[in-house]
Amino acid sequence: MGGGTALGLAALQARAAARLAIPLPAPPPNVPPEPDMIADVGEVARIVRRSVSWVRRNGHTLPGFSQPGGKGCKVLWSRRALTEWLRARPSH
Repeated sequence: MGGGTALGLAALQARAAARLAIPLPAPPPNVPPEPDMIADVGEVARIVRRSVSWVRRNGHTLPGFSQPGGKGCKVLWSRRALTEWLRARPSH
């Protein structure tokens, strides 16, 4: 074998090593968890298995209810509190 073959092999190894040294792109981030606070009355009604009108009238009695701006402002419910409440209730 001549010296050219050894140099070609060395160059090939150097290129392969350089490619392996390039970091792989980061995997896509995990899907973010669902936000805990729900502002949609329809979604709350679905979770607690009640009508939208029931939630509008009685939603303030549900666990996880909050109205940060005070009476007459936006209302929110904690998804976690609602699902825990449902699990703790005896089934009919």
